[in-house]
Amino acid sequence: GTSSGGASSGGTSSGGTSGGTSSGGTSGGGTSSGGTSSGGTSSGGTSGGASSSGGNGGACVGPTKCTTGADAYDAGYISGDTGADTVTLTGHRSHWIKVWLGEDSWTGASLTMTATLTSPPGSNFDLFIHTKTCSTPTVQSTNPTGTDQARVVIPDATLGADDQWVLIEVRHVSGPCDPNAKWELKLRGNT
Repeated sequence: GTSSGGASSGGTSSGGTSGGTSSGGTSGGGTSSGGTSSGGTSSGGTSGGASSSGGNGGACVGPTKCTTGADAYDAGYISGDTGADTVTLTGHRSHWIKVWLGEDSWTGASLTMTATLTSPPGSNFDLFIHTKTCSTPTVQSTNPTGTDQARVVIPDATLGADDQWVLIEVRHVSGPCDPNAKWELKLRGNT
């Protein structure tokens, strides 16, 4: 997909079965159209928003917010307990991303997902993952440079489905937010 100030997704999904398609929604003035994720590919569209003409800080603020609604970029479906679903997103400023972490096996396995964020040279973005609310991150990584990685684990609930939204914040910390120098976020399920 393309990106005009937001996140753009392209990646493959292997393993796992979602049995459906992911269709993003509206994201701060742009649209997001997900793809299917049932052992095939998962791809996004564009996620844009109004740009700011004031300094670097305004250019680094993304168009999305922490929500399971249309104001977060929808990265689609990732199986948390089978296969090795992978989605890769890129962007150049702060962004909120939601992913549906699904349960495909009833073997009692916890749902897991690892997020790896690589900041572009000269800039620093940090990674925050929320599983229950938007207030306190469940896990986070705030390395001063290079790569941030965090793994979320959702324990298996006896006699119940564990599927849920996972909300991910890519937060700008320092350096320029250059559309030609993007961060990369790789989400991998069942880790």
